[in-house]
Amino acid sequence: MRFLSVILLLVACAAGSFSAAAVSLAERTAPHDVDLEQLVKNPQAYEGMRVRFNATFVQTAGLFDPYHTRFTPERSINLVVWDDQAAIWKPTVRSKPVVTLYYDKDRKGAKAVSSLDKYTVITVVGQVQSSFREQPWIDCHSLERAEVAGTFTDNAVYHLEQGLALAEAGKHGLADENFRRALSEDLPLYAQAAVHRMRGRNLLAAERYADAADVLASALELLQVNPEIDRDRLPVLHYLRAKAVNELAEQAVAQGDGATAQQRFAEAVEHARAAVRLDPSVGDAYAVLGIGLAGLERWEEAKRQCARAIRMLPGNAEIRWYLGRIQNRQGAHDQSIATLKKGIDLAPKDYRLHKAIARAYFKRHLAGGGDASKDLVTALREYDIAIRLYPEDPDLYYYSGVVIERAADLDAKIRLGTSDEMVPATYPMAVERFEQCLAVDETYTEAHLRLGRRYRAVEEHDKAAAHYMRTLELEPDREELYAEVGRYLWDLGRREQAYDIYLAFHERQSEHIDTLYALGRLSLELEEWARSIEWHERLLDLSRQHLRAHVDLTQASYENDDPRDAISYGEDALELAEDPALIERVHHYKGLAHWELDEEPEVIAHLNQAVQGTQDIRVPLALGWCLSAEAEQGARVIELAQQALAIDPDNSRAKEMLGWGQVLVGNYSKAEATLKAAGIEDEERLAYRLGLAVFKQGPQRYAEAKELLEVGEDFRGRRDYLDEARTQVRAAQREMRDYERKMERLRREEERRQREEERRREREARNQGG
Repeated sequence: MRFLSVILLLVACAAGSFSAAAVSLAERTAPHDVDLEQLVKNPQAYEGMRVRFNATFVQTAGLFDPYHTRFTPERSINLVVWDDQAAIWKPTVRSKPVVTLYYDKDRKGAKAVSSLDKYTVITVVGQVQSSFREQPWIDCHSLERAEVAGTFTDNAVYHLEQGLALAEAGKHGLADENFRRALSEDLPLYAQAAVHRMRGRNLLAAERYADAADVLASALELLQVNPEIDRDRLPVLHYLRAKAVNELAEQAVAQGDGATAQQRFAEAVEHARAAVRLDPSVGDAYAVLGIGLAGLERWEEAKRQCARAIRMLPGNAEIRWYLGRIQNRQGAHDQSIATLKKGIDLAPKDYRLHKAIARAYFKRHLAGGGDASKDLVTALREYDIAIRLYPEDPDLYYYSGVVIERAADLDAKIRLGTSDEMVPATYPMAVERFEQCLAVDETYTEAHLRLGRRYRAVEEHDKAAAHYMRTLELEPDREELYAEVGRYLWDLGRREQAYDIYLAFHERQSEHIDTLYALGRLSLELEEWARSIEWHERLLDLSRQHLRAHVDLTQASYENDDPRDAISYGEDALELAEDPALIERVHHYKGLAHWELDEEPEVIAHLNQAVQGTQDIRVPLALGWCLSAEAEQGARVIELAQQALAIDPDNSRAKEMLGWGQVLVGNYSKAEATLKAAGIEDEERLAYRLGLAVFKQGPQRYAEAKELLEVGEDFRGRRDYLDEARTQVRAAQREMRDYERKMERLRREEERRQREEERRREREARNQGG
């Protein structure tokens, strides 16, 4: 018995030695790098192998099968994990973790298991001990935290799950908000790429194509620069990006931006080709490729791609939606309508098909034909059906508004909504649709533009201006809008706003001739003379023969106290001008510039051609005063003074000129009254003019005139037409002195005569007495 015990002890020791040797040998074997997902799908292929994989830790558990495996709760820790790139935001994935990982409690590092947090990415090395029940039962040899960026949180998983559910329910705005919140967490790179993909799909469904294109570009970039991410999604991402970019190209076509549309279609073709090259089984990608090719007007190739997609997926209504749109773009409206009707048969509640067929009917209406009036009614009916199916699409309200506007242009009748009654189409009906469009999407530029034009037509200018301004806020790159909006505001007299519009465009196109002129002209109208000169001189640097710039510079230079520059620009303008109105305007300001330089002959020559009908009081005043130096021009001076007073009845200089004209024509008493009432503030000038008017009334007024002219003789006019003022005063004073001398001589002669008469009478008296 003792011998048997010894034998058993030796056998046991030997068994222990062999077991230890076996474990040591397995752990010295280089592990095979695998994906946990591969192990789970085919555990038999890896049975007995030492493997290494990454996993996302969930928790420890107590799941053991000691009857069929060597793992027991006394010896092992049970780990629950997901594949490191599992879509754990999906409840179906989260509910099926891998639960057959075991870590020996006596193994080094066992205590570290208890420190693992949920969602920690770990690198596991172990041996697949069994494939019992088609599961990989793994004996973990080592476990360490993986050096990867990002990790999940319960919050992120919640938002992703909510985002998917909301997207499925068609609540795209709320879905996107949840996706964005999830992305604000430090997610693993593969999850970031996946969320970008999910978000891109959701944004496409919401028809937010620009946002979708950006998000999908981010997803593609993540996959292309991070090789550790599963690249199986690349074909789908290229397909989705092509889809988004195609839609952006369609929008550019609708806006008349052909260059951008061509660029977008070419980009979409590139992504669609990448999708079918990477995975020829992605049938939808052929249809998207067809749309891009159609945009590049490669019609036959486009239709071949869509036909291929239909053969691959004959029950897919979306592909017929693509093909119908291609045919519509090509102008094959009948074929488009037939294709889209088949799509509606397959998916009668797909609002996109009703939207596309509505556009096809409208395009066929615009092309003319016997059914043109019916097509208009049918197009609106299809848009209204689409609205009932999906009222969150702003396109539907906008394009149905366009249809109604067209019907109103034609005085046609339409059916609205579900009504069978035919009613006359009106512009307010169209306006209501455009407003509904903005209620769904306030950033819908074309709706703002249509409303701006419609309100402009009925002279509701505040509303029109607000919508116009909003278009430019939303799409500052729409070059054609600047001129339209700027000109409209300008016509309304809102020059400051108009100036800001043109200035914004100038910052984009600094050498645009018409914009430079508009900025110079608006500055002129705003009486910003120096600024106007600056803009117009920039313009002349680019276009030396720009007539209107020369004309405006003539005025601006004069108003900016640069008469010599005004004369120079005016001379250039007169060499170029043929339009009588422009010629008259040049004479106007060139004449005033000569007036500032006291060049009377030039003033008379130019202003005689500009004075008729002018509302600038300076013109008749300058011309009248220049003519006032000649007595024979008195009647013309009066006429010009009356013209000036018609512009400004209270103008003192005009009243003064009228009074002086009356002096020149000899109506002295009236001149006196006019001059006294003129409000002349210069005492010496008043005394000069009034003194001469009084003097001219004759000797009986000489005393008054003398007193006035004694003050007026000190008057000194700086202008040439006043050079004779002092001479006139002196001549009057001399005449009055001569008159006084004459009268003194006559008085003395009379006194002498009277003395002689008295002496004669005295002699006669004496003779009679003697």
